[in-house]
Amino acid sequence: MRRSILETKVEILSKVSNNNQYNDTQDMAPTHIMLLCNLSWKPMKEYINDMVKRNLLMRNNGKYRVTAEGFNVLDMWKQITISMG
Repeated sequence: MRRSILETKVEILSKVSNNNQYNDTQDMAPTHIMLLCNLSWKPMKEYINDMVKRNLLMRNNGKYRVTAEGFNVLDMWKQITISMG
């Protein structure tokens, strides 16, 4: 079954946020995101650019980290999935 765009973006946030917790640099390279989320380059860049515009991700020296707003979205997603069972 194919992931929706929303599910893909939430997965990107989740993978980058996990990196923020366990990595000293706290930033993730786009190629790392692409591999972890099993995406091709072009769609991954489109998703990331959209998420930067929406202030869910922040770009820093060509790498990305989750913003406070991005963490809020992840928390809301977790609450929705728990509520839906």
